[in-house]
Amino acid sequence: RVKCYNCGKDTSLGIILSSLRHEATKHIMHNKVSFMEFHRYLMGSQIVVLGNDNKEDVLRVGIYQFRLCGGNKLLLHDTLYAPEVRYSLVSFVSLITICFSFDFRPKGLDLFYNGNLFGHATLRGDFIVLHL
Repeated sequence: RVKCYNCGKDTSLGIILSSLRHEATKHIMHNKVSFMEFHRYLMGSQIVVLGNDNKEDVLRVGIYQFRLCGGNKLLLHDTLYAPEVRYSLVSFVSLITICFSFDFRPKGLDLFYNGNLFGHATLRGDFIVLHL
């Protein structure tokens, strides 16, 4: 059992609800399916500028739910929905600020929350791919 980041109550590792409200622009998803809800948002009022200088419209802002291996869940609040972005992007720096840590291996990493194994990822080219 660990403490929930949102409410401070003890919870099982399988239902950790992590709030990343102040890191909204660090998380960009191209898949609408795993959004739990969307907030009121003036469409067309924000764009995402990618590393190749492409500009993509943000269509919605909401709460995105990752379901990781082992049944663990991670909620990313105020996540941007930009369907034209090729890959979904999650900030590892933001995860570190809420007690996540990483154990790097030659071909990937293990993701820990308060010392408990939370998920796995592998390296694919220049990307770290979470196993969902």
